[in-house]
Amino acid sequence: MGLLRVYLKNEEDAPAVKADLDKLCPDIPIIYLYADVCREELLVEIEGIAYL
Repeated sequence: MGLLRVYLKNEEDAPAVKADLDKLCPDIPIIYLYADVCREELLVEIEGIAYL
């Protein structure tokens, strides 16, 4: 099991990102946050945490 934290620079990108991640990771809880990401040119940053 795990968890994804998704940082979005632009709130209007949320529906497209959520739709893609829901298809790719249907069984993983995802938290969406609106914030600056690590580099200026990036629109999305994804941090994954695995629980063993």
